[in-house]
Amino acid sequence: MASMPHVNTLNGKNHQFVHMFLFGIITLSFFCLIPRVVEAVQPDINTILMSSTYKIEGENGNVGTVFILGKPSSVGGRYNNVLVTAAHVLDDMNGDSAILFLRRKEGNKYFQTPYLYQIRQNGRRLWVKHSDVDVAAMFIKLPQDGYNLTYGNEIVATDEIMQQFELYPGRELKVLGFPLGFESSEGGFPILRTGSIASFPLIPARELKTFLVDFRIFDGNSGGPVYFHEPNWHQRGSGSIMSPQEVQIILGLVSKQMSITETTKSHMQETTQKYPLSIAEVVHGALIKETIDLLPPEPTADTTSSPLRPISFLDSAITRLQDKVPEESLAQVRSKAATWTELPTKENLAIASETVTFIASKYNIRSMLTVVSLPRGGATIKYQTVGQRERKEAPTTAKQVTTCVETIPIGRYHIWTERGKKQTSDISKIYEIIKSEEKVEIDESARLGKAK
Repeated sequence: MASMPHVNTLNGKNHQFVHMFLFGIITLSFFCLIPRVVEAVQPDINTILMSSTYKIEGENGNVGTVFILGKPSSVGGRYNNVLVTAAHVLDDMNGDSAILFLRRKEGNKYFQTPYLYQIRQNGRRLWVKHSDVDVAAMFIKLPQDGYNLTYGNEIVATDEIMQQFELYPGRELKVLGFPLGFESSEGGFPILRTGSIASFPLIPARELKTFLVDFRIFDGNSGGPVYFHEPNWHQRGSGSIMSPQEVQIILGLVSKQMSITETTKSHMQETTQKYPLSIAEVVHGALIKETIDLLPPEPTADTTSSPLRPISFLDSAITRLQDKVPEESLAQVRSKAATWTELPTKENLAIASETVTFIASKYNIRSMLTVVSLPRGGATIKYQTVGQRERKEAPTTAKQVTTCVETIPIGRYHIWTERGKKQTSDISKIYEIIKSEEKVEIDESARLGKAK
């Protein structure tokens, strides 16, 4: 039995190895089982890849998808985290850093936690790049407070595995990614889509390099993992000799969306129109393995992406305000943010966040905020900025009861519910409202229960 994929435990304090696969040889009585879940209680490939796939955004706003695999360490029994994506995702990002949208779990809820990561050192890239295909890989340091389950690179398909499990045209595959930057939930998880293998032949991977899948993908999907999951796989012609097996394999990553360009000419003009075909070009998993093998046996300073710092509310606010307000107004926000960075007190954060809200209000940079009360609607919504609370200014009452939609300037707000002029939720909780659309769920259960 071989060493199996690495798992970053949720508490982030130790590592364990999940024995996910059994390896055997073909005999008269049984055949080779490559990736197979040993215990039903272990998360399946859908959950693990969903947890280890993240959005990345460059300084120029370009968005792509990355996923994390474990490369066996030269020190026995260990794995090193490797970020894998399409090479053009990193190539197209300006500057030495990019935002990686990680996530954390508190209780039963996930929260997105963006970090600023180094991807270049003074313009020199930290990743290795395959010479023939659109794949990049680099070692990555993840925060120590628990960043999810990660597979070892043994789960990535080779030609032998493709042949073993009869990956032929028409087989249904799955892909994870962030089309146009969209996420599947508040916690920042990727969106899952399914599609069928749409080309032939599929192997040898080294010669063909890519294959086609009938996925509808968009900008932002590039770099996302493409994988095969069959809970009840039977080898054709095997009859009932063997029980069905669960097969879980990463087959490649999304490189690009296939399209055709049509040019129409007339006496007066020539127009060109690009038509997407809803077909993805996928780089073979075997070439992902080759790219990871280009990395040194252990992480080095030249091949490791390190977190520079967590992205704060103020970083996100500056990004939202950029190119939408005059430079002198943006400079005010940057100045207050710099003061808070040098001296991160509650007071300095309040001053900086109030500056954000003032500028956002002046230039109409707003968020469409949806507020939902749980377990039932009908609550009155009250809100005020952190600065308004400190100045003891009166809160604003939303125009509708929950579920309600209120358009407000971006900023840091206290938001709470009332019923019959009595407070029914935590009045001290702070919500950071930054995106063009935000959703806040307010749980009234504890206070409503007491009221009964």
